[in-house]
Amino acid sequence: MCAQKLSFDYAHTLHTVRIVHNAHVHRSRVQKGKSCDCINFVRATDPACGTGGFLLVAYDHMKGQSKDIEKQKFLKNHALFGADNTALVVTLASMNLYLHDIGVNKSPIAYQDSLIDTSDKMYKVILENPPFGTRPQGSVEVAANRPEFVKTSDNQVNFLQHIMSIVKTGGRVGVVLPDSVLTDTGATAQVREKLLKDFNLHTILRLPTGIFYANGVKTNVGARI
Repeated sequence: MCAQKLSFDYAHTLHTVRIVHNAHVHRSRVQKGKSCDCINFVRATDPACGTGGFLLVAYDHMKGQSKDIEKQKFLKNHALFGADNTALVVTLASMNLYLHDIGVNKSPIAYQDSLIDTSDKMYKVILENPPFGTRPQGSVEVAANRPEFVKTSDNQVNFLQHIMSIVKTGGRVGVVLPDSVLTDTGATAQVREKLLKDFNLHTILRLPTGIFYANGVKTNVGARI
């Protein structure tokens, strides 16, 4: 039962990664007349990585795209980064990647709350399935550390704002979000307006109910290049 569930989630996570990759391939072919090498010393992150599923699938997707030894070393040791604010989950993610020969010398998973992270690190590729709903009781107030954010208690909207703040120009993002991000008014509408105004939204893909969340939550994959 568990193996079937893992396989099912892995398949749909891989599909999300492919959406972002295919968008980049399309742009590369249009602009340069050739396909792309996804490794290409690009750093990717998942700011709410959980047990590292997105990072692992991204690694599996990219590792066969180049036989260059230096690029393979870079992919294993320097290309992937993740963060989570639960210590046990960080340990599980680190072990998950370690068992696949990723980050053997140093774990690429940080124990931190990405929403209050004020570092200036930027990334070319971001993959994320953020936690939905409101922040857990006792969490540090996001607005106190990120005054540039539109103030909201919705986790998914705050993570979307965080993604928008750390993606490099010309970067690519794939994120799983609930329907509310597409339809809510107020702060969500302000963030949505900024997304459409300042970024190139490439794809919105409706997912069948229950793929990433149970209890009838409808989700969408958004991809941007």
